[in-house]
Amino acid sequence: MNIKIIPIVQLILIAAAMLGIQKLSPSLNYHGNGNLPLFTILCLTGFGLIMAGSKEFLSYKTTTNPINIENTTQLVTSGLYKYSRNPMYIGLVLSLLGWAALIGSVLSLIALPLFIWSMTQYQIRFEEDLLERKFGKDFIDYKKKVPRWL
Repeated sequence: MNIKIIPIVQLILIAAAMLGIQKLSPSLNYHGNGNLPLFTILCLTGFGLIMAGSKEFLSYKTTTNPINIENTTQLVTSGLYKYSRNPMYIGLVLSLLGWAALIGSVLSLIALPLFIWSMTQYQIRFEEDLLERKFGKDFIDYKKKVPRWL
């Protein structure tokens, strides 16, 4: 049985956990002049990856909706998808890095591997199983050439 937890829910849960970690460890927090600019750069870069990945999907006229992946009509392997099978999810990771900078908590970064694990476990594996059933050898070949994350 595949349990699927949509990416935005995972993002919100991990961001909340990061804030909880920040609140529980105030002596380990930092407050520098670079927090807001770093947050802005990381979040804009993450948003850029999400938008570029979405644009590529739209150019293939296939769904970007992680809830309705069954509606996928094309295997997207161009653009950012030549380098990573999940550039939009990498964008979410960058946003969480930005969030850690904004809240000033180095310790909260321990939540990032949990996000990557949960995305892989509860979304990406579901997507990959469906894509393999739908596109067969084409997807298997793509998986061999392009890493899941980076």
